Amino acid sequence: MDSEELEIASRNVRPLFGYSFFTVSKESFDYYIVFEYEDPLKYYLAIMDNEELYEEEIERLHQNMQNILDQEITKFNDDIIKPKVIFVDIGLKETVDRPYILFRVSTNIRLRPGRNIYENIYEAAIAEYDYVSYWSFPKKTKIEYVEIDGTWEIEDSTLVIYVKKGSRIRGREKIIFTLA
Repeated sequence: MDSEELEIASRNVRPLFGYSFFTVSKESFDYYIVFEYEDPLKYYLAIMDNEELYEEEIERLHQNMQNILDQEITKFNDDIIKPKVIFVDIGLKETVDRPYILFRVSTNIRLRPGRNIYENIYEAAIAEYDYVSYWSFPKKTKIEYVEIDGTWEIEDSTLVIYVKKGSRIRGREKIIFTLA
């Protein structure tokens, strides 16, 4: 594809679904975010077939996600944390017109014995696609309070959040949990 064809193809990429996997430990907050897309003109296949374009796209995606994270206010126990993108990958799911993008994000935190509070404030939006988030806390953690858009359920020390396309996202999350 030439540059004009790539530009046209990139505008035809549409989000389909998102997953996120958050792990909270006593000293770190790590997560993976995966976005699945519909790519009828095979923009990402063309990118993946050209090493230079691939590296440029990885850098662009890395910077864009980091800019989004930098605009958020994320706290554990009133300490503002600064999550950093540490890995980005582009792949194909099932067929060449179903790419995904994966981000790994990490930061250090300090949890305390007993009650802890996670808060995140970001720009309000309307969900462009369905997504699900899985939160894993240390064993025997009691999740006491959840303020988050979508529906959610708690199973032991795991919180699962479901958001439907078109849902209003207020831009505020809060989870209160107690470490055993």
